[in-house]
Amino acid sequence: MEYANNLSKTILLADDDVTVRGLIKTLLEGAGYNVIEAYDGQDAVEKFAENQEKIRLLVLDIMMPRKNGKDAYDDISKLKPGIKALFVSGFAGDAITHTEILEKPFKAGVLLSRLDGMLN
Repeated sequence: MEYANNLSKTILLADDDVTVRGLIKTLLEGAGYNVIEAYDGQDAVEKFAENQEKIRLLVLDIMMPRKNGKDAYDDISKLKPGIKALFVSGFAGDAITHTEILEKPFKAGVLLSRLDGMLN
């Protein structure tokens, strides 16, 4: 049962900043989430395609090389319509028409609360 519960809490995390990605991954794993990491938007699409049966939620940096978070989300949505995503950004000016945006830097509790709310 533990395995099934953990699978239901698998998140795909995509951020091109290795330090930020590592900190978020550590935080999420400490809160009981399984994390699949991607280093940019294109890698996120590829990792999602390989693991789509497990992934329940996406955490995508908006500004990434090769493919930004919005474009990665659009491609992933074609594979799994309705997949939920939380976009994170270090730039207040990033324009994206999505209701789930979290501006960097953010507090750990705020991130976890938003993710828990999106999954429940």
